[in-house]
Amino acid sequence: MSGLFVIVDDQDPDIHYSTGWAPIPAAISFEYGGTITSPGPQGSTAEYNFNGTSISVFARVAANRNNATNLLNFVIDGTISDSEIVQTNQFERFHEKVYTSPTLADGPHNMVITLTTTSGDVFLDYMIYEVSPNTPIGSSSRLLVLDTNEQLAYSQGWNSGVVLRPGLEKGAVSLNDTVQGAVDLGATVAFNFTGTSFEVRGLLVTPFPSPVAAYSLDGGPLTNVEMPPNGTDFTNAVSNFEFVGQTFNEVGTHSLVITPLIPGAFFLDYIIVESPTAFFPQKAQIAAVPKPAATKSIQPAGPSSTNLISPETTSSAMLDAGAVAAIILGIILGFVLVSVGWYFLRHREQIRKRWRPENGRRSDRVVDMERGSSNFTPYAVGAPELNAFSKMDRQHQTGPITRAGSSGQRATLPPAYSDRAMTQIEVS
Repeated sequence: MSGLFVIVDDQDPDIHYSTGWAPIPAAISFEYGGTITSPGPQGSTAEYNFNGTSISVFARVAANRNNATNLLNFVIDGTISDSEIVQTNQFERFHEKVYTSPTLADGPHNMVITLTTTSGDVFLDYMIYEVSPNTPIGSSSRLLVLDTNEQLAYSQGWNSGVVLRPGLEKGAVSLNDTVQGAVDLGATVAFNFTGTSFEVRGLLVTPFPSPVAAYSLDGGPLTNVEMPPNGTDFTNAVSNFEFVGQTFNEVGTHSLVITPLIPGAFFLDYIIVESPTAFFPQKAQIAAVPKPAATKSIQPAGPSSTNLISPETTSSAMLDAGAVAAIILGIILGFVLVSVGWYFLRHREQIRKRWRPENGRRSDRVVDMERGSSNFTPYAVGAPELNAFSKMDRQHQTGPITRAGSSGQRATLPPAYSDRAMTQIEVS
C-alpha cells in the first residue's frame, strides 16, 4: 500500500450521473463537503474514471423504519462486478462504506454504479481511491490525510479514544470513525506536504470564546486557528470544521505544526492537500511547540485569525527569562544578608552593654552565673532542660552542651560565648 489516498466529493464534475440523480445541500455538517447527491430511479447510473489501485464509495443512509432494501451494482472496467445490499433501519447512518473494490492493477480504471433497486434512502457522499506515488490527480480531487495516516508526526499528549458529549457518535462526525484529540498543552502534530493549498479539518464540539489551537507554517510565528463568529448555532457539533486553510501561488513544499491552546477541545479528523500529483515529502519529525521571542495573550477570535506572536520583537531586544530570575534572586539574597548582619551587630552590642562591668566591678549576674545560682541561664546547675535555648543560642551553637553534674561542675558552654563574659542569655 502506498498510503496515498485521493478523496472525491459527490459533486465532483468528473462524476457523470444519469438522469434522476440530484445534488442537494446537506442538512447538517456531518457530510463531507457539505453536500450529498440523492439517488435516481431504479436503473440510474453514476460513472467515474480514476487512476489507482483500489476505490471505496461512501454514502449517507437515511432512517427508514420499514427496513427498506437497496441493491447497488458496481462494475470495474466492465469485467469486475459486485452487488451490495444496503439495508435501512430506524437510525440515520453517516459515512457508510457501501463498496470497496478488490486490489487493482496500478493504472487507469472505470467504475459504474447502477441502482438495481432503490428506496431512495442511499445518498452518495464521497469516494476514496488509493494511488501510487507521483500519479497525476484530477484538478478537483484532493489528497486525503486521515488522522491515522503515518505521514502525521504526533508528539505525546494525543488520544484517539476521546469521549464525545452525549448524542455524538464518532462514526457520524468523522470520516473514518476516529479523531485525534489533543489532551495536553504542549502537544504537537507535524506534517510535511507538497501542493498549492491545504485544509485542516476536524470536530468542534462546543463554542469557545478563544481559539482552541494555533499553528506555525514553514517555521513562522504561531497563529490562532479560525473560529466561528459569535452567535453560531451549536445545536449539533460542527463536523468537517476547517481549523486551518491556506492557498499558495504555486506548487511548493511546506511544513505545518499544530498545537492545542485548550486541552480537550481540538479534535483532528483529516487534512486535504491540493496537488497536481500524489506525492508527500519526507515525514516530519515530532516537533516542539514553536518558541518565538514574545507572545501576546490570546484574545477571542473574530472573522480572521489573530497572530499570537509579534514578529517585530526579536530575542536581542529581550532578557532571557533565566537572566531575569537570577537578577531578582540576587537582589533578594543581598537584602537578606544585610538584614542578618545588622541584626547580629545590634544584638551583640546590647549583650555587651548588659554584661559590661559597672564601676570597675563585675556584674552581679556574672557573679551569680559563676556560682551556678542564676535563675536566668538555661545552663545553670539543676536546670530541668537543656534544649530551652534562646534564638541566639541556636544560631551560634557550634559545640556540645552538657548538663551540670551533681558535683557542681558547670555545663560546657557553646564556644561562641566562651571567649567573653557573655555567658548569660535570657531565653526569649
